Amino acid sequence: MNYDLTRQLDAFPHIQKRLAILWGTRDCRHYIHNLIVGEREDGLYRTSKGFPLHVALVLTELLGDHDLAFPQFIPTGSVWDPTAVDSQY
Repeated sequence: MNYDLTRQLDAFPHIQKRLAILWGTRDCRHYIHNLIVGEREDGLYRTSKGFPLHVALVLTELLGDHDLAFPQFIPTGSVWDPTAVDSQY
């Protein structure tokens, strides 16, 4: 985990703690993704104003770092799935 990035989440210690616990798992990818898109654990979407831009960017970068380190957790068929082939091109 990139600790320089996670330090930028100091205003959200509960997120830092959960990332540290989940890092390297399928649940971590799901957790970060849901933070970015605003999906709650019950499947509904948050109606809050969301994170400040710099926090959203940090979360996006952490998701990318996690996907690079643990590509086996990228959902099959996802646009980020390195094994997916786009037949249109």
